[in-house]
Amino acid sequence: GCPPCCQQMERWASSGLGDTAVFLSVCVEGPRVAKTFAATYGLRKSACAYLEHGDSPRFPAQLGCQGFVVLDAQGRVLSLRTRAWTEERDAAFDDVERLLRATSTKRAESATGFRVRLAGLARRQDMNGLEGVVVAG
Repeated sequence: GCPPCCQQMERWASSGLGDTAVFLSVCVEGPRVAKTFAATYGLRKSACAYLEHGDSPRFPAQLGCQGFVVLDAQGRVLSLRTRAWTEERDAAFDDVERLLRATSTKRAESATGFRVRLAGLARRQDMNGLEGVVVAG
């Protein structure tokens, strides 16, 4: 993972933005790596999930340092790739914040331990059916 991006997601989740958005890292290397990742970066407010059975994401995904994928509360894609932290540092985080401030849906208090399956996404039907477990958040 990208420490600065992970730490920024935790700061966002701990701020007022955490009331309106879920900050989720998805590990493609299984539960052990996901749990280590969450513990290493002290994820308490942001969530960390993993894909089961070695699945590859069936949705747009990338390293946070290359930009974030941002979805709204209805699962609509707001950005497939925000500005890259590796190129623009704090300006890249400002870009994400502008997108997030447009959201107003209240999020759940904690999702740790929940099994999740994406469903009902009309615009991103390729993401429907993807399963995992939230290990932090």
